[in-house]
Amino acid sequence: MNKYQLSELDLKKCALIINKLDRVVRDLSTPNNEGINHGRAVYWDKKNKLYYKVFNKGYIRRQNFITAYEAGFFDKLAPALVGLIYDDEDIIGYVTKEGKLLSDSEFDFKVVPEGFLTLLKETIKDTNLFYYDLVPINIIKVDGKLSLIDLESVYHLDELYDLDKHNARIKPPEFKDYLSKLKKEVDSNRVISFIQPSRNNLKYLKWSYHSIRKNLGYRHEICWADDFSNDGSLKYSYSLKKKNSNYEIKIINLLKRSGQTGAFKKAFEIATGGYIIRMDADLQDQPEHIKLFIKKMK
Repeated sequence: MNKYQLSELDLKKCALIINKLDRVVRDLSTPNNEGINHGRAVYWDKKNKLYYKVFNKGYIRRQNFITAYEAGFFDKLAPALVGLIYDDEDIIGYVTKEGKLLSDSEFDFKVVPEGFLTLLKETIKDTNLFYYDLVPINIIKVDGKLSLIDLESVYHLDELYDLDKHNARIKPPEFKDYLSKLKKEVDSNRVISFIQPSRNNLKYLKWSYHSIRKNLGYRHEICWADDFSNDGSLKYSYSLKKKNSNYEIKIINLLKRSGQTGAFKKAFEIATGGYIIRMDADLQDQPEHIKLFIKKMK
C-alpha cells in the first residue's frame, strides 16, 4: 500500500469534488444539540487518475476506516484502494484509482452482482464488520473488478442499531434485514465464561449465582472451582449443575487445598467462552457491572 504525506500532496492542482472538511452535523438526541464532526474532502487528480479523500482529524468515521483497513476488510472488496494519506504518523485519508460507477442511481440495487454480495457477506462474517451504504453509486469497476468506495462507511456489528447517532442509515433495507439476522446469530453464539474459586463460601456462592443469572442476558457458563470445601458448597454446586439454552455450570472438585490462585487456574482451564470474566465468590466484583464491562470490551 502506497503512503502519501498530506504535506507533499499538491492538492491545489487537483479538482475539489467534495468540500465538507469542516462539516459538523447537530445531534438532536443530545441535551445541547452537540455537533458531530463529518468533515472530509475529495480531490480529483486528473493527471494520475486518482482520487484523494482527506479526513478532518475529528471526523466521526476516520477510525472506522482505520479499523476496517487493519482488519483486512478491504483486501478483496476494494481493489481501487491504492494508498493511505498521513499527517505525520496519523492516517487521515486514502487514495483510490479511477473507475466506472456500477450505476448512477443509488436505488438500482439489482445491478449489484450476486458474486460481489457473496464476497461481502463472507467478509462480514470473517471480520464482524459491515459496510452500511451498499448502493450502486458506491461501487465502481476498476481493472475488471468491482470495488467499494466511500471506504469509511464501515461499522462493527455491535454498532448495528446505533448508526443514527452518526447520521447514518443502512441501505438497501433488505441488506439491513440480513445484518439483523446475522447479528442475532453472532450474539447467540457469543459465550461468556465466569471463573470463580470458592472455599467454604456457600452463602456468597448463592448470592453470586443469583446475581449473575439476574443481571445477564448473554449466553454464559459458570465455572466453579471448589477448593476442598466442607460447608456444603460442593453439594449446592452440583444441585445447580444443568444445561439449558442459556447457561451451563462446570465444576472442578479439588481434592486438596490449592489456594485461590490454584483454584482460579483450574477454573480457567475448563472455560470455553469468548469472554472470560474472573469473579470472587464474595461479590467483590459486582455482577450488575457486567454489562458495562462487556460494552467496553466490544
